[in-house]
Amino acid sequence: MDPSAASILEHLLPFWLVAARVSGLFLFAPVLASQLVFRRVRVLLLVMLTLAVYPAVVAGGVQTPPLEIGSLALVLLGEVLIGMAIGLLATMPLVAVQVAGSIISYKLGLALAQVYNPDFDAQSEVVGQMLFLLALAIFVQVGGLEHMVVAVMDTFATLPPGSAWIDAAPAPLLAALTDAAFVVGLRIAMPVLLMATLASLAMGVLMRTIPQINIMTIGFAIQIILGLGVLAVSVVAIGDVTIEAIADAFGHIHEWARALGRSGAVGHG
Repeated sequence: MDPSAASILEHLLPFWLVAARVSGLFLFAPVLASQLVFRRVRVLLLVMLTLAVYPAVVAGGVQTPPLEIGSLALVLLGEVLIGMAIGLLATMPLVAVQVAGSIISYKLGLALAQVYNPDFDAQSEVVGQMLFLLALAIFVQVGGLEHMVVAVMDTFATLPPGSAWIDAAPAPLLAALTDAAFVVGLRIAMPVLLMATLASLAMGVLMRTIPQINIMTIGFAIQIILGLGVLAVSVVAIGDVTIEAIADAFGHIHEWARALGRSGAVGHG
C-alpha cells in the first residue's frame, strides 16, 4: 500500500470520532443548529471546525475503539451525545428568555399572535420570539459560540476521542439548568406580571364602584399598552439577567467538561 494512503487511513477513524463529538453542536447549539443556516453551510462549518481542532486532539492521544459494528456505533453515539449535551445546555438560557416571553404573551392576551421560530421548528408567541432574538444576539455578543467550542475542547482534554460512552450525558446538570431556566423566565416576566395584576385589580375596583363605566371595552387595550411599556423599560434589566444566566450556564458547562474524564461515567474498557 502507498505510504501516503496508509497514513491517511490511519487518521480516518480518529477524524470521524472527533467529527462525531463536534457534530453534536450542530444538532442543538444556538446559531449552529438553526434552520436558517443552510445544511451545506453547516456541513462545511463542521468539517472546517473538525480540521481546526483535530491536530491538537490527536497530539493528546486517541483511544481507538474495537472495529466491531456494535461497539463502534455505541462509541460514536457517545461522542455525539457529548456535543449534543453542550449545545443543549447552552440553549437553556435562551429557552428561559422565550418562556418569559410566552408567559408575558398569555398574561397580556397576545398569545394568539404567533410566528414561526426556525430555531425550534415550531410556532411561538410574538413577544417570546422578540425576546428570544434579543437573547440570541446577546449570546453571540458575549462569545457564546466561542465558549461552546472551548467546552468541546475541554472534553477532548479530559476524555480522549474513542473513550466516550452513552452514559456520558449530564442528566443531573440538565435537570438543574432546566430548573434554573424557569427561575430566570419568572424573573424576566415578573415586572409585567405584577403590572398586569395591578391593572386587573384596578379595573375590577372601578367596575364595582362605578358600574356606569364599561371598563371592559378599553381594559384589555390599557393592559396591553401598560405591559408593553413595562417590557420596554425593562429591556436593559432583561439583558443583564440574560448575560448572568448565560455566564452561569457556561460556568457549569466548563466545570462538567473538565471533570468528565474523572467522573467515572465514561469508559468501556
